[in-house]
Amino acid sequence: MIDRLLAFVLLTLLLPLILIIWLLVLVSMGTPAFFRHLRVGKHGKPFLLLKFRTMRRIPGAPVTSTSDKRITPLGKILRATRLDELPQP
Repeated sequence: MIDRLLAFVLLTLLLPLILIIWLLVLVSMGTPAFFRHLRVGKHGKPFLLLKFRTMRRIPGAPVTSTSDKRITPLGKILRATRLDELPQP
């Protein structure tokens, strides 16, 4: 019960920041604003990872580096501050 209450309070406090980042990504890069990727979690169970998009939709190498030309200026800021990552269930 305490976990759910704390999660609700934190989500309520962080919602304005999440909405601002979402709008900035939409304005600077268009849709979709989220990057979705299937990952393997605890006990090998797959889950869908959601992050704010930080790269242009241009074909390139499947692995990125910090100097990758596809990363946008906003994306560099989001990655450096870790604001591109969303809480996962």
